[in-house]
Amino acid sequence: MIETTNPTAGGPPPGARSRAPVLTSTVLLLTLVFAPLFPLLNLTINNVPKVYLPPDAAAVEIDTLIREFFPNDQGIAFLFEGPDLYSEQLLLGLDEASAALLSLPNIQKVYSPTRQDHIQATSEGFRIEPLLKVSARSVLSPSERRDRALSDPLARGTLVAEDGSALALVVIPETLDDSFSRLALQTTIYEVLADHSLSEYITAEAGLITTDVEQTREFLVQMSLFIPITVAVGLIMVWLLFRRLLAVSLGLVCIVATVAPTIALYSILDLPFNLISSILPPLLCALSIAALIHLYTGLKLASRRGLSGSQRVRSALQHIRRPGLYSALTTMAGFGALGLSEIQPISHLGLICAFGVGLNYVVAFHLLPPLIEHFDHTSWDTKRSRWSLADKLIRGLFHTGTRRPGTTLLIAALALGASAPLAGRIIVETNLLEFFAPGHKTRVATERFESKLAGTGSIDILLQSNQTEGLIAPDALAQIDELMAWAESQEEVDRATSFVDHVEQMHKAFNSDRESFPRLPESADLISQYLFVYDGTDIYDFVDPDFQVGRIHLNLNAHGARAIASLLNRLDSRLETMSVAGIEGKVAGLGRMFSDQVYLLISGQLRSILGAIGIIFVLMWIEWRSLRDSLVCLLPNLAPVLLIFILMGVLNLWLDVATAMIASVAVGIAIDDTVHIFHGFIHRVRAGVSPVLAIGRTYHYAGRAVTTTTVILCAQFLILTISDFVPIRHFGLLASTGLLAALFFDLLLLPAILMLVYRGMTSTLRDRDEAERPAATVQPIKDSP
Repeated sequence: MIETTNPTAGGPPPGARSRAPVLTSTVLLLTLVFAPLFPLLNLTINNVPKVYLPPDAAAVEIDTLIREFFPNDQGIAFLFEGPDLYSEQLLLGLDEASAALLSLPNIQKVYSPTRQDHIQATSEGFRIEPLLKVSARSVLSPSERRDRALSDPLARGTLVAEDGSALALVVIPETLDDSFSRLALQTTIYEVLADHSLSEYITAEAGLITTDVEQTREFLVQMSLFIPITVAVGLIMVWLLFRRLLAVSLGLVCIVATVAPTIALYSILDLPFNLISSILPPLLCALSIAALIHLYTGLKLASRRGLSGSQRVRSALQHIRRPGLYSALTTMAGFGALGLSEIQPISHLGLICAFGVGLNYVVAFHLLPPLIEHFDHTSWDTKRSRWSLADKLIRGLFHTGTRRPGTTLLIAALALGASAPLAGRIIVETNLLEFFAPGHKTRVATERFESKLAGTGSIDILLQSNQTEGLIAPDALAQIDELMAWAESQEEVDRATSFVDHVEQMHKAFNSDRESFPRLPESADLISQYLFVYDGTDIYDFVDPDFQVGRIHLNLNAHGARAIASLLNRLDSRLETMSVAGIEGKVAGLGRMFSDQVYLLISGQLRSILGAIGIIFVLMWIEWRSLRDSLVCLLPNLAPVLLIFILMGVLNLWLDVATAMIASVAVGIAIDDTVHIFHGFIHRVRAGVSPVLAIGRTYHYAGRAVTTTTVILCAQFLILTISDFVPIRHFGLLASTGLLAALFFDLLLLPAILMLVYRGMTSTLRDRDEAERPAATVQPIKDSP
């Protein structure tokens, strides 16, 4: 770097300084702090699988098509247990509660034992009546009602436990596009059930809406807890390092002015905020503190040289603003590369976080300095003893690297090479239930529900015929029945339900339940007669009135994306064997969308890492104008990424929607320290300092700053590891591990690489640097931080 000024101690008196920069900075900071308040109040929280896929994804398009005909699979299910489960009082309350829920404007369907169609055989054929009819004229005893419920194959296993010990109520709302609406729905349902004296019978709640609501509660609680703690830890560290109330106050302003506008972008751009996005606030808090540490360290070192006022601020900025800019750009590149992911929340997080990092650079290095210049008139120097331990660590590591560079690099390469196979143990998986800690009420409730009834996971098979009534032709019914039987034979499937079940029950009732008759009618005319007589409604949840579009609903006991993806592969192969002409089968539903994330995670992870590395390399090449220098900066930062993957393999941490972004984030953050170190080293070498001396002086000054920022970042990220919400816990662990590894490699491997690459090259670098600049502007830079 070329210095064109020669600052001296002192500066103009405070009254002589222009107030314009101070007023401009104050107005802009106040705008950044208060303007986002309204957008933040309108933040949309949505965490359903659909938001994780591109709008044009096949799974989304098929799901949109099937919802045009049939109820959606965003449901919430309640399990009722008790000694008087089949009493008139309880069933009457359940029926009235079902009616009350159906009267709500956002409820699409309510499945209840008192409203389930029951096909009852009669002397004239069959009639449709409620499964558990409750009225003043009812003469059935509780045990008779229980036997009646168990006799209905359509209800058994879905609304009635196989042993009769539990009943279920399933509420299907209209499509709700945000988690707060789902939370409000859940609250309303509980109020209705309480009004009808049913609360004491509820022993479990499960379903997609339940999982989403609990995830929303969890990450909102975690954010409200960890954001203040992260901020407090950062500000406490600032105080301990610099003992300046001004530094702490401006640190808080910097954090708010960075984080609030960045999160507000989600509302402004009408993007959903979800569990992926919840990592953004603590992440930006930590990065804001890291940027300030470099600024404050520059002010402290300038103060030690006797500078004050505007001279001190300008001297500090002269040495930190340029590496700060490239640090911000490389971090933005790391996050921005996440925009290449096809998983929408990860892509949104990357791009918005890149904006936040850029905004933080502007706030820290352009808006805060005028305030510091105006209000700060005392020394920033602190006791050297506070740095003694850090100095010993820094000297020990970089001396090892410089004195034995070849040995250091060889040992590091062998250690990483020997451990690398452990990264191959990483499993690509996402299981929303396992985002909750063991023993969490949602996991416990889901397990209890599924121990009594069919699984709460779901897949729909969309069936389409090219002709009216094509799905109820005898050969079509037979083949759909075979497909359902095959599906129920799969380990992941508890139950398969379709309109074929209703036709079977009508045929059975019409023939007085005699077992000698075939399960399904073999005459098209007879089928048409059954459907003409049928006056129920439940069948049309599975087939349209033209009998041209239908679905098979599968209840799954599997909640992991890998298991569901395996089932889908087998199901797709099975659908290809359908031989009924004119009928096409496609897999749809939230289960399909959820499983598709597995493939997007793998491809997105690869694109994001390569994208981050590529963009950062280009930025390094622009900065240093040298292929060699760019590679020197990049190589030490690839090792921490490998170490993160090794740790994931050792600890059996999944590559899921939460951890898929950690590699790009680690590269983007870790290279900041490398930029600061290399910037100090290369400009000293170009000024004529020998590489050995340049390394020593650089690490004496920059080593403290990068060590301090890494320690603070790790302290803030390690706080996240105490979270009960697994994605936040894993992100904190992996981020802190990657940063510590990056610091270790910057202090040990980077000096070794610098010694091997630049030994004896001082004159060459100086001559090249002088040849590329006008001679009149070139002045040797004084050794400084």
